[in-house]
Amino acid sequence: CLQYPHLLSANSFRTPNFELVAGILCWVVQRLDPTIPIHEKIATEDDKVTLLNGIAAELAAKMNLDVDTRNLYAADGHALKELLKVANVLYEASTLADRKST
Repeated sequence: CLQYPHLLSANSFRTPNFELVAGILCWVVQRLDPTIPIHEKIATEDDKVTLLNGIAAELAAKMNLDVDTRNLYAADGHALKELLKVANVLYEASTLADRKST
Protein backbone atom coordinates (compact mmCIF):
# COMPACT_ATOMS: atom_id res chain seq x y z
CA CYS A 1 0.00 0.00 0.00
CA LEU A 2 2.81 2.42 0.84
CA GLN A 3 4.89 1.08 -2.06
CA TYR A 4 8.14 0.69 -0.09
CA PRO A 5 10.59 -0.76 -2.63
CA HIS A 6 11.76 -3.67 -0.44
CA LEU A 7 9.99 -6.56 1.25
CA LEU A 8 10.01 -6.24 5.06
CA SER A 9 8.86 -8.34 7.97
CA ALA A 10 9.00 -8.03 11.75
CA ASN A 11 11.86 -10.56 11.62
CA SER A 12 13.98 -7.88 9.96
CA PHE A 13 14.09 -6.15 13.35
CA ARG A 14 15.08 -9.10 15.54
CA THR A 15 18.70 -8.01 15.47
CA PRO A 16 19.83 -4.38 15.35
CA ASN A 17 20.22 -3.06 11.80
CA PHE A 18 20.69 0.69 11.75
CA GLU A 19 21.12 0.85 7.97
CA LEU A 20 17.68 -0.70 7.51
CA VAL A 21 16.04 1.64 10.02
CA ALA A 22 17.75 4.69 8.51
CA GLY A 23 16.75 3.67 4.99
CA ILE A 24 13.11 3.16 5.93
CA LEU A 25 12.97 6.36 7.95
CA CYS A 26 14.51 8.44 5.16
CA TRP A 27 12.17 6.90 2.58
CA VAL A 28 9.04 7.51 4.65
CA VAL A 29 10.05 11.06 5.56
CA GLN A 30 10.77 11.92 1.92
CA ARG A 31 7.34 10.56 0.97
CA LEU A 32 5.70 12.67 3.68
CA ASP A 33 7.56 15.88 2.87
CA PRO A 34 10.30 15.98 0.22
CA THR A 35 11.46 19.36 1.52
CA ILE A 36 12.70 17.93 4.83
CA PRO A 37 16.50 17.99 4.76
CA ILE A 38 18.07 14.63 5.54
CA HIS A 39 21.64 14.04 6.69
CA GLU A 40 22.08 10.67 4.98
CA LYS A 41 25.64 9.93 6.11
CA ILE A 42 25.63 7.22 8.84
CA ALA A 43 29.27 6.17 9.02
CA THR A 44 29.83 7.24 12.63
CA GLU A 45 27.77 7.40 15.80
CA ASP A 46 27.66 11.19 15.49
CA ASP A 47 26.31 10.86 11.93
CA LYS A 48 23.59 8.50 13.14
CA VAL A 49 22.61 10.83 15.98
CA THR A 50 22.59 13.81 13.61
CA LEU A 51 20.32 11.95 11.18
CA LEU A 52 17.85 10.88 13.86
CA ASN A 53 17.77 14.19 15.72
CA GLY A 54 17.33 16.15 12.50
CA ILE A 55 14.44 14.01 11.29
CA ALA A 56 12.82 13.94 14.74
CA ALA A 57 12.97 17.73 14.97
CA GLU A 58 11.44 18.15 11.52
CA LEU A 59 8.67 15.63 12.24
CA ALA A 60 7.85 17.39 15.51
CA ALA A 61 7.84 20.85 13.93
CA LYS A 62 6.05 20.11 10.67
CA MET A 63 3.75 17.24 11.57
CA ASN A 64 3.41 17.37 15.35
CA LEU A 65 4.76 13.82 15.44
CA ASP A 66 6.96 12.72 18.33
CA VAL A 67 9.38 9.85 17.76
CA ASP A 68 11.77 8.41 20.33
CA THR A 69 15.24 8.75 18.84
CA ARG A 70 16.71 6.31 21.39
CA ASN A 71 14.36 3.60 20.16
CA LEU A 72 15.22 4.41 16.55
CA TYR A 73 18.94 4.32 17.36
CA ALA A 74 18.51 0.85 18.89
CA ALA A 75 17.48 -0.28 15.39
CA ASP A 76 15.54 -3.27 16.67
CA GLY A 77 11.93 -4.08 17.53
CA HIS A 78 11.66 -0.82 19.48
CA ALA A 79 12.63 1.07 16.33
CA LEU A 80 9.84 -0.71 14.47
CA LYS A 81 7.31 0.83 16.86
CA GLU A 82 8.65 4.30 16.08
CA LEU A 83 8.77 3.66 12.33
CA LEU A 84 5.15 2.57 12.44
CA LYS A 85 4.15 5.95 13.92
CA VAL A 86 5.63 7.69 10.90
CA ALA A 87 4.36 5.11 8.41
CA ASN A 88 0.83 5.40 9.81
CA VAL A 89 0.82 9.13 9.05
CA LEU A 90 1.86 8.35 5.48
CA TYR A 91 -0.77 5.62 5.20
CA GLU A 92 -3.53 7.88 6.51
CA ALA A 93 -2.52 10.62 4.10
CA SER A 94 -2.53 8.25 1.14
CA THR A 95 -5.93 6.75 2.01
CA LEU A 96 -7.37 10.23 2.48
CA ALA A 97 -6.04 11.25 -0.92
CA ASP A 98 -7.50 8.10 -2.46
CA ARG A 99 -10.92 8.82 -0.94
CA LYS A 100 -10.87 12.40 -2.23
CA SER A 101 -9.98 11.28 -5.75
CA THR A 102 -12.89 8.83 -5.99
